[in-house]
Order: sequence, then structure tokens, then C-alpha cells
Amino acid sequence: MPETENIKRLLTAISVNSDQAAYRELFILLHARLKQFAYSILKSGEEAEELVSDVFIRIWQKREELENINSPLLYFYTTTKNLALNQLKKQKRQVNLSPEEWLVQVNSLYFDPEQLMLTEEMFRQVKKAVNDLPLAAG
Repeated sequence: MPETENIKRLLTAISVNSDQAAYRELFILLHARLKQFAYSILKSGEEAEELVSDVFIRIWQKREELENINSPLLYFYTTTKNLALNQLKKQKRQVNLSPEEWLVQVNSLYFDPEQLMLTEEMFRQVKKAVNDLPLAAG
């Protein structure tokens, strides 16, 4: 079966039946390629991995609409490209903050002991939650 037809079959199974096995098969089929594509834009393996995870999360969240996709590879690559470009724009905005903006943020955090305590507690809670996550396979 040609690849596009196989992908359409998987998308239909995911869309109509919320088929997790088909979703897993689609992930295995496309993950490496989409990650490589994202890496070519972002130049970061970690960011590319996270972005492709976001793509697959969106696929599952919008699974009812998947059956209507005529060009699935184009759809996946376009989604990956758009998310990568959005990520680059976000990074550029962060780099373009003026020193005064950073100073205001730093002052408000470090000179408020109550806020510092809350921030430290949130950091501990986030760290614990991350450490409690199951290890990802592969």
C-alpha cells in the first residue's frame, strides 16, 4: 500500500474509532521525519522533539477532523513548519526585550520575599511533578 494511502487509513481509524494502535503506528511512521524537519528549522534537538510531541498531541486532540485531510504529509509538515516558525518568533521576542524590562522583572521578583518564597515552592512542586512523570519509551 502506498504511504499516503496507509497514512489516510491510519487517520481514518484514529478519527472514526479513536484507535490508539493506529495513532501509535502513525507516530512511529512519521516521528523521526518530522523531528528531522523541525530540527532543520530550530537547530535544536530538544526543541524539535518537544515540537513534534506538540504536533502529535494536536493530532489526537483534533482526531475527529483527521478524516477530512486530503494531503496528510503536507498537513503534518505544514503544521510542523508553522509551529517551528512560531517558536522562532517567540524566541526572537524574548531576545529583543530591553534591559529595562528585564530589570523590572528581576526587581519585582528578588525584592519581594513573599514572592520569592512562593516561587521557590512552585519550583519544588514543578520539579517533583516532572520527576514523578513516567519515563518515555524510545
